[in-house]
Amino acid sequence: MTILDYLGLTRRHWLAGVLLTGLVTICTVVLVQWKNNRPFETTVFLTIGTVQQANSANSTSIDEIVQAADQFSETVQGWFKNPDFQKGIRLIGSSEINVRKQEKQNLLITFSNKSGEQAQEMNNLLQSDLQKEIEKYNAATGSKFILAIYEVDYEQKTLPLLFFLLVGLLGGLAIAPFALYGYEYLFQKVSSSSQASDIFKKQPLEKLSNIKNVKPHELDFLSAYLNKIGKDIQFIGAGSEINSEIDTLMAALKHNKVEGLKFPKESGKIKTQAHHVIVCLLGKTSTDDLQKIQVLLPSTFDLLIVEA
Repeated sequence: MTILDYLGLTRRHWLAGVLLTGLVTICTVVLVQWKNNRPFETTVFLTIGTVQQANSANSTSIDEIVQAADQFSETVQGWFKNPDFQKGIRLIGSSEINVRKQEKQNLLITFSNKSGEQAQEMNNLLQSDLQKEIEKYNAATGSKFILAIYEVDYEQKTLPLLFFLLVGLLGGLAIAPFALYGYEYLFQKVSSSSQASDIFKKQPLEKLSNIKNVKPHELDFLSAYLNKIGKDIQFIGAGSEINSEIDTLMAALKHNKVEGLKFPKESGKIKTQAHHVIVCLLGKTSTDDLQKIQVLLPSTFDLLIVEA
């Protein structure tokens, strides 16, 4: 299908396209809002230190203290994977806590909450539990580690709804034509003139816009062509949806040798001596009907494409 075919497809099913685009837009915004159900993000920066006093002239001793604190920070990081420690923290409307190590004995802890009050409560509990766990560790090992630095930052992350509305709208506009084409494909409707041409192995005589709104001059070529045929002409429309289009077309042509047939209901009225014009209404005529008509026709006939 070409770009023009997709534009015609959208025009035929414009209401369904609008509803589908609106649905995709709404779903996008709802999904983003659902994903952002904890907009308050807390970032904690902490540094592990010791209360030991090192001799300033002894650089090796200072290095050992820093190395010990650095190693202990990895132990603290491991606590967050301990189920017992996680249960003690009790996530208060919070996401899972993410802990990553920065340089040396520094740790960066992040989590998010539904409200600012929950974020503060969660942070107070976290700081208290860490302090208790470090004291418990010091008592068991004879160490003197402390939370040397504990800094916290609260941030409320707001969503740019206008941006996501635009993303949803563009997504809907991109998805709608393919969904509508899938609908016509599923129900075996002719979506483009090339499909009808492939069935009949014939290029269309003419492509008309919606017959109900057709202007008289748009039928000048077709009328002149029919006048030169010199015999009876039968317009064959496939499917009940095209009945009104056939009647409107014949009334607009005002040709006394033109007869309209509705296939398959009136397939027995096809005259072998008449000239046949197959009317294919895009989006409504089925490919199955066209294949059946093709079997019944003589070798000479014409194909007329009508775009809804």
